[in-house]
Amino acid sequence: MQARKTATVALGILCFALTSAIAQTAPATAPTTPTAEERESSLMDLVQKQITQSPAAPEKREQVKGKDQIIIDRVPDRSHKAQAPEFLKPTGRWATEAELVKVFETSRSANMDYIRSTNDDLRDHFFDHPVLGTMDGYQWLLLISAHSVLRHTAQIEEVKADPNFPKQ
Repeated sequence: MQARKTATVALGILCFALTSAIAQTAPATAPTTPTAEERESSLMDLVQKQITQSPAAPEKREQVKGKDQIIIDRVPDRSHKAQAPEFLKPTGRWATEAELVKVFETSRSANMDYIRSTNDDLRDHFFDHPVLGTMDGYQWLLLISAHSVLRHTAQIEEVKADPNFPKQ
């Protein structure tokens, strides 16, 4: 658990630090990674709300069978790039790295507490994803984790590999 927290904080700091470098190197193709924490916190809050407010519907389990592997295979795949929905786009509302990391850590901690302590059967709560269709609560959490850790890490590496990226 400590390794995950350390990795999360490191990713947050790195994303924040890359913001100006990305804007200067490749503004037309720059990923939204620098404020990814803002989006992931909002998405996780939305997912948690959907899980707790949607009625259990175990009869839908068959609809989502096999999507775990699809999420694991597709989400990190950077050959298909997409923009976040408008309501999840970063707004840049935090002025400092410290503010952003604090809010992200607080949100992530609350969400991890929910995951550890929930009595909700995550496999029985469903809501739609704009690309993957109906997914259960577990699949949403899997998607968020894969997206945050794998996809955004790949974005950072792409930006750093750009020949115009400032060398230290």
